[in-house]
Amino acid sequence: MRAVLFVAENLYGPRFWVPFFTKLKAETGAMIYCLAPSFAHVNDYRKYDVVDGIFAIDDILANYGDFNPDFDDEAANLARDFEERYGANLIDVVQGDRHLGRGMYYLGHHHPKSRNSKRSSFGRSIRYIHRLAERLDTFCAKHDIGTFITSGVGADFTKVMCMIARKREIDIRILFSSRSGQYFTWYEDEYFGHSKLLARFENLRKSSVKDRLQDLPPPSVNQGDLEVWQRALRLTRYSHALKRSIGLMISEVRYFLARQLKYRGQPRFNRYLLSDNIRHLFRIPRQWRDLERWVDSDETFHNHQYVFYALQVEPETSTTVLAPEFNNQIAIIDLIVKSLPADVLLVIKEHMPAVGRRPDDFYEWMSEIPNVRLAHPKSDAPTLARNASVVATLTGTIGIEAATAGVPVLTFGRHNLYNAMSHVHLVENVFSLRQTLRALLDGIAEAPERELTARRREGQLFLRSLQEVSCDVGEDVMLHGDPNVAPSSQTVEELCALLIAADSGASSRSAKRRTLPAKTDGVA
Repeated sequence: MRAVLFVAENLYGPRFWVPFFTKLKAETGAMIYCLAPSFAHVNDYRKYDVVDGIFAIDDILANYGDFNPDFDDEAANLARDFEERYGANLIDVVQGDRHLGRGMYYLGHHHPKSRNSKRSSFGRSIRYIHRLAERLDTFCAKHDIGTFITSGVGADFTKVMCMIARKREIDIRILFSSRSGQYFTWYEDEYFGHSKLLARFENLRKSSVKDRLQDLPPPSVNQGDLEVWQRALRLTRYSHALKRSIGLMISEVRYFLARQLKYRGQPRFNRYLLSDNIRHLFRIPRQWRDLERWVDSDETFHNHQYVFYALQVEPETSTTVLAPEFNNQIAIIDLIVKSLPADVLLVIKEHMPAVGRRPDDFYEWMSEIPNVRLAHPKSDAPTLARNASVVATLTGTIGIEAATAGVPVLTFGRHNLYNAMSHVHLVENVFSLRQTLRALLDGIAEAPERELTARRREGQLFLRSLQEVSCDVGEDVMLHGDPNVAPSSQTVEELCALLIAADSGASSRSAKRRTLPAKTDGVA
C-alpha cells in the first residue's frame, strides 16, 4: 500500500484512528499522513507516533472571507480551469457545503447560519475552492498518496479531495455504516459506491442460492441513528430549547476564552452563529406544534392504496452530496402527486431532525394537497413502508428497508447502491412516471404473492451481499460513541482486513466510476 492520507475529524476521532493506523502500518508499512481541517485536529493527532505528517488547511478554510467576492472574468476562468482539470462540476462542491450553498436547500431554509454562510458569494467560493484544490493536489503529488481515507463526505475539502483522487487515480476509502444495524464497510467514492458489494450481489442473483435466505433479519436502525432521533424528539420541548440555549452560551464563552488564552493567533474556526443557533432551537418546538396540527391518523390511509415518501433532512450529505444531480424534494412530491391514479394516496412522513428547518407554512401547504396525507413523525417508518404499495425516496435508508422487504421502490437518486435490485426503479424520465406508477400498482394487484416472494428473495440476497463485505462492530458503536472508549481490537483487525482486501481487489484507479445497473422509470 502506498502512502495514506486520512481526514482528522470528530466522528470516530483518535480513539479509533490511532489503533487502526497502528495496525495498518504493521500490516502494510504504509506512510500515514493526516489532513487536519483545523488547529484543534492538529493538536489531537500531533502527539501520536503513528502519524508521519500533518497537513493543515485551516488557513484556507478560515480566510474564506478574504477572497474577492466578485463573479468576474477571473472567477469564470478559474471555474473553467477547475472543471476541465477534474472533470467535475464546481457547483457540486458549493451545494455540498452547508455554508457555501445557502439558497440551494429549499426545505432547509431555516438551518442555522455561520459566518461564512453570511458572507458567501459565488465569486468568493470559486476562488476559495480553486486555492483549496491547488493545495491538496500539490500535497498528493509530493507525497505520492495512494489511498485517501475519510469517515464523512459532507465537507467541501472532502469533496474536492475525492475529485483530485479520481484525477490522480488515488483509491478512495470511506468508512461508514452499511445502513444495516451495526455493520460498517469501506465505500469507494463520495456517493457511497461499492463495486465489490454489487459484484457479489450479481453473482448470488445468477446462482441458485436458496438456503437460509429467509433467516436474515431486515435492516435495523443502528444505535447512532436512534440517539439522533431521540435527541430530536427532546428538542420539541420549549424547556429543552431553553436548556440547550444556556449550554450554547456557555460553550461560546469557553471558545472565546480558549482563543484568548490557549489558541491566540490560530485561525478562527467557522462556527454557527450563536443567535442563529438559539433561534433555531426555539423554532423546533414551534414548528413541531404546527406539524401536529396537520398530521392525519394512520386510519385515514391504512385502508387505501398509498405510495410512501419519507422526507429527508436538508441541508445534509444524504441529499446534497449523494444526489448532486437532483435533490429537490419539493419537486419530487409535486411529480408524484401529479402522477398518481385517483384511488391512490401519497403518504408523507417528516424526519424528526428536520423539524425547525422547513419553510414557514410548509406542513400546511402539504396538508392542502388533495391526495396527500401526513403521517405523524412518531409513526414507525418501516411499518408504513411495508404496508405501502410503492415506496418513493431520494437516497433514504427507507429505500433499502422497503426493497429488502419486497416492496417496489421508486428512487430519484442515481447513485444508491440498492438501485441494483430489480424492483428498485430509478426515475430518469419524469414524463413516463405516470406509466411507471400505473405498471407497478397493476403488477402488484395481478400477482401479489408470487411477485412478493421473488422481491423478498432478491432483498435477502442483497442483505447477504452487504453483510459479507461489512464488519459487524457489535457494541463498538462507531457513530456517536463515547470519545474516551476505544473500539475492541477485534473490530480494528476486521476493519483493517476489509480495507486491505478492498485494495487488493479491483482498484478504483483501474476503472472509471460506473453507473449503477438500475432499472429506469421507462421500463417496469
